[in-house]
Amino acid sequence: YYIRVAGASNEEGVVFLTLRLPTVTGSDDRPAHTLPSTFVIHAYPNPVAGQLAISVNLKEHAAVRIELFDMLGRRTAIIADDAHPAGEHEWYFDARSLRSGRYFVRVMAGDEVGVRTVTVM
Repeated sequence: YYIRVAGASNEEGVVFLTLRLPTVTGSDDRPAHTLPSTFVIHAYPNPVAGQLAISVNLKEHAAVRIELFDMLGRRTAIIADDAHPAGEHEWYFDARSLRSGRYFVRVMAGDEVGVRTVTVM
């Protein structure tokens, strides 16, 4: 996929910025292989009724903290809080104790932060 964004116009014409986005596909709810040079987060299955898997691909050794928040911003769980080497790592969380609704999974790894939304049934 490519995204083309028009910038400011000048005497020579319009300046464009083109971004190339990688495509990642999987055969089921499990994410496909990702490049180790990227910080990638997957939370699956989504929606979840039992066990939630959180997959994080770290581009370098980092302290990892994974938290779960409800829609009101209240932290409902700390899923991980320790250091891990570069590469793909996976954590599991039993979501059966949560009320139905939408939640946010926040992953902090070094200077990287990512958020995924999950629906609990």
